[in-house]
Amino acid sequence: MKKRKLEDTADEAPTTSMPTNAATRVSNIGAKTSHIKNKMVRSQKYHALKYEKNKEKKKLKKKKEKELARAYQQGLPLPPKEEPKTIENMREKDETHIDTKDDKVIAEEKDDEFAEHFANLRPPNVLITTSYTCSKVMYKFIADILEVFPAATYYKRKGYPLKKIIEYARNREFTDLVVFNEDRKQVNGMIVVHLPDGPTAFFRLSSLVLSTDIKGHGRATSHKPELVLNNFDTMLGHRIGRMFASLFCQDPTFKGRRVVTFHNQRDFIFFRHHRYIFEEKDQKKVEKQPDGKMKKVVTPTVRARLQECGPRFTLKLEMLQKGTLDTKGGEFEWIHKSVVFAVVSGARAATNCSSADGRQIYKDGFQDTWLSGSQGTVLDDVSNVTIRPGTNMTLAAEIGAFSTFSMVTVVPFSTDSILDMWIQGTVVQDAMLYFESSQSKVRSDSIDLSAISPESIAAADVLQDAVRIVGPDAADWFRLSVNTKILAPSNATETWDSIVFRDASGTGFSIFVSEAQILPNLPPCESRASSGCIGNVCNPVIDELFPQSDAVPLFGYGPIAQEISDEISAAGIRGISLIAKLFDNITYAEVFEMCAKLQGQEQGSGPEDVFVTSVEILEARSTISPNVIAVCEIDATTTSLAQADIMAPVEWPLLTVRSYSFENITTMRAMVTTKVSYFDRDGIATTNSDDLLASADAACPGIPWGLSRLDQPNLPLDNVFKPGLTGSGVHIYVLDTGVSSHSDFTGRIGAGVSCFTGTCTSGNFADANGHGTHVAGTAAGTCFGVAKKAIIHPVKVLSDSGSGSYSGIINGIKFSVQNSKNNGWRGVINLSLGGGSSASLNSAVNEAVSKGLVVAAAAGNDYAANACTKSPASAANALTVASVTKQDTASSFSNVGSCVDIWAPGTRVASASNTNFNGYKTLSGTSMATPHVAGAAALYLQKYPSASPGQVRQGLLKASVQRNLYPQTTTSLLQAYSAVF
Repeated sequence: MKKRKLEDTADEAPTTSMPTNAATRVSNIGAKTSHIKNKMVRSQKYHALKYEKNKEKKKLKKKKEKELARAYQQGLPLPPKEEPKTIENMREKDETHIDTKDDKVIAEEKDDEFAEHFANLRPPNVLITTSYTCSKVMYKFIADILEVFPAATYYKRKGYPLKKIIEYARNREFTDLVVFNEDRKQVNGMIVVHLPDGPTAFFRLSSLVLSTDIKGHGRATSHKPELVLNNFDTMLGHRIGRMFASLFCQDPTFKGRRVVTFHNQRDFIFFRHHRYIFEEKDQKKVEKQPDGKMKKVVTPTVRARLQECGPRFTLKLEMLQKGTLDTKGGEFEWIHKSVVFAVVSGARAATNCSSADGRQIYKDGFQDTWLSGSQGTVLDDVSNVTIRPGTNMTLAAEIGAFSTFSMVTVVPFSTDSILDMWIQGTVVQDAMLYFESSQSKVRSDSIDLSAISPESIAAADVLQDAVRIVGPDAADWFRLSVNTKILAPSNATETWDSIVFRDASGTGFSIFVSEAQILPNLPPCESRASSGCIGNVCNPVIDELFPQSDAVPLFGYGPIAQEISDEISAAGIRGISLIAKLFDNITYAEVFEMCAKLQGQEQGSGPEDVFVTSVEILEARSTISPNVIAVCEIDATTTSLAQADIMAPVEWPLLTVRSYSFENITTMRAMVTTKVSYFDRDGIATTNSDDLLASADAACPGIPWGLSRLDQPNLPLDNVFKPGLTGSGVHIYVLDTGVSSHSDFTGRIGAGVSCFTGTCTSGNFADANGHGTHVAGTAAGTCFGVAKKAIIHPVKVLSDSGSGSYSGIINGIKFSVQNSKNNGWRGVINLSLGGGSSASLNSAVNEAVSKGLVVAAAAGNDYAANACTKSPASAANALTVASVTKQDTASSFSNVGSCVDIWAPGTRVASASNTNFNGYKTLSGTSMATPHVAGAAALYLQKYPSASPGQVRQGLLKASVQRNLYPQTTTSLLQAYSAVF
């Protein structure tokens, strides 16, 4: 058999006809040879064609090089540079594309929401927060993001609804709000709100890679980055591009060599963060010498490359809304066709849910197949408390520390259900909720109910993916709805048989249940904007609420009539004090008018008239006038400010009032609905020290181990503390049991007051307890202190027994704010104290931070309880401090959890004694850890005098070393010396 010629074989092509334009596109080698069936022949032909093609490419390349060289030599125009073909530059432009140089576009830019930013009239000031609950992944991501945005400040969400956060950010002159969402430990969403008036953009976030997971990643500097926006050339893209640009400064610091890139490609926006790296390398060439010989020449050249800093992620625009966030009445500029709403707040809308028959758990007693399986619980069915209309009995339970309240059934219910309950009590502040199967021993994920603050409930309905609380209704009951399916882990069975509330506070909680039921097999939501949606499931009874109460909400009590009546009986003639949170922008005139009415005076009463009708005068009376509903505790400072400008907004939004009967409190709550946001129970705080381990009358014993730990990243300790800073010019307000004279801070005691009896009075801050003196020594003592030249201000808010009221502490915070403002100095507040969760105490802390003071708060000593169940530890803007030992392990007594911001030395800490002018004592507690952070904040403020509290927070967290000390708790361990700031 004769061999066929290669040429003949190669010329055999398929006979199938092909359109001419398609055939011309088949120019690659594979397409020319794929029809050859013989593998060896096809391979030979392929390589022959490839060889010819490479030859042609080399010829073309040489030709272009000659043309380029000729152009350089003769000064001719350079030949046009070929652009690579990409999806974007091959795209046919339509009517949505714009020219940024077009006069119409330029005119619109001068008049849009971002015009002030691009005119450099309003530099960026970005507030960053997250969804209600966060995992470690989110905190690592936030740390990366804060390096991207040099003008950003991070605040914990702490259960506040987005509308409240937007209002807060707008009032404090933030230019933008960025909210990141997390679902099942994955960051999956981003909301950007441009302030003050929008727009608002909703993005889906995917493909996240943290900086630590990028091989060879670089570290970002603090310089302002250069911003690159690619392909934002449509009308919608141009608007989104300007929104992104408004997050960054318009004057990048090129010295920092940082670049942030948003690359828009069709439906996706790719985010990258790089640094330019300039490297000097030797370039080797073979050049012809004058003598005609070829010689290798080495020329040093500088080459640039990009080093990725991270993070890296992809965005997809879901919605663009006019104005700030409003998912119900808002107007949308653009919305993706597949979008469903995921945010619910504000007024309730009609649901699209069909009715469903539920399984009753409790109504006037446990129903068939249900019983209590609680441990550490005092349980009773009671009828002598406030009864919700439609029922005759309430289930009351007192839960012990770290114990559980559970409702168990012998007939399991589906994991695809909703739990629907009417509740009161401290369960909302102090408990975790989860579901369990007693047979398989599988437990659902837990819901931290403490993340839903009373203030956020007062502001709007609260929705998380799995839980929602609405109310209060007219009888002061709240409704809790929980989607059990969202909480089910991947290994869960198809049924649960236990509903469990577990104490997370370490002190127990109370729960009152009026009615509870399980709603199984519910339909999916037609729209998640419906108020009947809990996650993606429809609750058909959620809107069957009794009318909303016309009274101001009152937090901190169980069934209100019983608890208030009991407390008033115990208080006698003194009555009980409540803390009122005033609405924003309320004037002194409105406050004094309100107080005059409550005190039974005529409407025209001035500040001096209201002030003289004080608590002390009423307490001295044998009986209380029937005209007095309540008495406002107004101090002389507030009165003088009101006399100066009666129409000015009040500087301090919290006011203590005292009342004497349940009926009067009910009347008061109905009278002040336009002036008071909520009332809060006045609680009791105590010191957060664990024990006294040793004492001595000797002079300074040397460098305490806690100070030595602050200026070295790793163990073992070197017993040296050289921070390079002293805290000079910074004032530390120690709110505690007082401060006694001691050689450790001679000559550095500033103005002090005593507030533990109520209104603050000058002087009289001697410390018979010793706790406050010890704390002051750690914060600013010459021997024992971090900031050795800071000024100490004793603010006695706790009695010599170590306890004090929340109202007294709030007054102490108020004094610190006013004293710092009046004197124009930089201030730090130390709160080595704590008690149960209090919306008003947390609000006071947040107010102090908004006024420019850094606040350090102790996490608490309840042996690994959740710090989010404590105040002031759970305040959103406090620097909450947990305690570590000398061996870099978590102290056994320290509280933990997501509300902790930083760890500091707190076990066996030596500091100043109150009983000897030169003596010292050794204490343990988060109380001892907190002043380390307060002193470190003073050092930071000395180095950066104009730093805001948010910048101080970020500075301390950035300077910290990372240690995994406790699950689901921060890894930041305090470091405090000049080189790391």
